[in-house]
Amino acid sequence: IIGTCMYAMLLTRVDISFSVQWLSRSLNRPTKHHLQAAKNLLKYLNGTKDLSVCYSCNGNPIVIGAENINNYINYSSFNNFSKKERFITKSKSQSSNKSDLSAIKELENSSLIPTGCSDSDFAGDKLTSKSTYGYLFKLAGGPISWKTKRASTIALSTLEAETDGLTEAIREVQWLIGLFYELKRPITAPLELYGDNQGSITVAKDPALHQRTKHTLLKFRYVREQVLAKTINITYLNTKLMPADGLTKALPAVPFKSFIDLIGLKTL
Repeated sequence: IIGTCMYAMLLTRVDISFSVQWLSRSLNRPTKHHLQAAKNLLKYLNGTKDLSVCYSCNGNPIVIGAENINNYINYSSFNNFSKKERFITKSKSQSSNKSDLSAIKELENSSLIPTGCSDSDFAGDKLTSKSTYGYLFKLAGGPISWKTKRASTIALSTLEAETDGLTEAIREVQWLIGLFYELKRPITAPLELYGDNQGSITVAKDPALHQRTKHTLLKFRYVREQVLAKTINITYLNTKLMPADGLTKALPAVPFKSFIDLIGLKTL
């Protein structure tokens, strides 16, 4: 079950990232509680088959999904990536197919720059007291890279937990910069990275060392170095508007619906 859900999560279903990550923690010792949670996840996926990633440029939508591969057509925009296939919703008419392809070409010729967000809970795992961080990067209104993971060490404060998330997000930024360079679309301006913790943002921009940050000095210096190098620009974003919030914890129904909208999933 977990492998099937993980396949969907890696392709288009960003909304189940935390659920898959949480269930994966108990693969070696699953209980009836975990089995029931996995069944509930399958029920959720079955009831939301029409959720897909939607990219848009100048009002031209491009919807990408992977629920039923027979309903999709192949399109590869780069010859160097012949082994990688992208599945685009098959339109009902030939004219709509052409509009999708033209929208993709318009995206390729645009000057779009990805934006990212990072978030973390604090000691959310009751068994280990470890925090869970997550980041999400979007381009043209849809997600292109995301991750949720339980930290390998225990954070002693929310500041440290949020900085762990920022550190991992910045490492992904550096990978994206290299990717865009190889695609002949170099990113020259600082990439916008949003966070919802004022303390971690202040420490990233303030060169002064504080007593409570000395035990994690390397990570703070790494984040600050990237800010000074203008690789990223960290900006505060309210938690209610934070797309990465749903990657770090289970959300109630109403906030979860808002989370789906924020990450760029649309109903076909």
